[in-house]
Amino acid sequence: MWGATIKFKIKEDSDTEFKSKAKIFLDQAKANEQGIMFYDLFMDEEKTYHWIEIFENKKSHETHFKQETTQDFFEFMGPLFDGKPDFKTFESV
Repeated sequence: MWGATIKFKIKEDSDTEFKSKAKIFLDQAKANEQGIMFYDLFMDEEKTYHWIEIFENKKSHETHFKQETTQDFFEFMGPLFDGKPDFKTFESV
């Protein structure tokens, strides 16, 4: 398995817009992409978001990032970030 996390904050005035668009993106990815085992977005008590992804393998994760919908969503998200996102990938042992 292959996992990834993205930890980030969204500018306060963009929170509602982001949540709405993120839900659509999450639903589309889960419904249309092969290799996704777990894919969801969480927010902690400090209003920091944690995008948690688990894929069957590294190749399915790489394919996910090449999808037009993924590229469009990240283009949308870019200006909404409050600081630099922390992106990490993991391989199961």
